[in-house]
Amino acid sequence: KVGLDKVRFDEQQHSVAFSVPGMRLDFGGIAKGYALDMAGKILAQHGADIFLLDLGGNIACSATPPPGREAFTIGIRNPHAANTLLGTMSLRGRFIATSGNYERFRFVDGKRVGHIMDPRSGMPCTYLDGVSVVTTSGLLSDVFSTAAFIGRQDLARSLSERFPGSGFIFVSKDQQGKPVLEYIGDLPMLERQNGPGVVD
Repeated sequence: KVGLDKVRFDEQQHSVAFSVPGMRLDFGGIAKGYALDMAGKILAQHGADIFLLDLGGNIACSATPPPGREAFTIGIRNPHAANTLLGTMSLRGRFIATSGNYERFRFVDGKRVGHIMDPRSGMPCTYLDGVSVVTTSGLLSDVFSTAAFIGRQDLARSLSERFPGSGFIFVSKDQQGKPVLEYIGDLPMLERQNGPGVVD
């Protein structure tokens, strides 16, 4: 029940059908990003030029920053410690999304299993703890964060070259369990937290 090869698109009838009974499409990997784009357009139509939209961690920052500030300050959550931040970054006119397995997971036979599955193997992705993407649209940020979580650094390099204004932060941990950050593409560096950086 998995695979785009089992989906039939009929452009003349504007219909979608499945070759395997019980299949369905899940727009969870793009819906919030698309909604950010649409909400931003509606705000612009009504003359709102300063806004920050947050749809469950998918964030849009207007190009115009808040009064008296140069940019919006966005926190990147630490996937290894609940309610703490790895650091903050300054953004405006950009979108940011994060994918990780630290919120949505189950225990199967005593083993923690995340919700992001690698379609090549049918197994959960376990090699990273989080991927944050900064880019030029909500839809791209939502798609890229999940795709890079699965396709890892090689895919991120390719996407950052193909889509100017896109950058990735990969979070893993070292042997002592401390966060390791890797930056790819066009994005500001995180201003690291001196203390635990509690999330409000």
